[in-house]
Amino acid sequence: MTIDEELSALMDQFFLAVSFGTGGTPAYERLHGLFTPAGRLINAIGNPPDDTTVAGFIEPRRATPLDVQREPLGALRRQRKF
Repeated sequence: MTIDEELSALMDQFFLAVSFGTGGTPAYERLHGLFTPAGRLINAIGNPPDDTTVAGFIEPRRATPLDVQREPLGALRRQRKF
């Protein structure tokens, strides 16, 4: 498997963990298996960048109503760029 294929598979696993359909729930617990214990999620779009742990990423999302969070997996895949 090439590095591009490995990264693509990892990103697919990430999006599957955070995506869900109507009436479903995200599988946030899967995220812990995708990162090392010291792993970070960094969104460099904002100023300052948002830099958080896996738990720090999950907790505010669990506190947000699911109908506000939901975004189709296909839309997320279209936004993904390496």
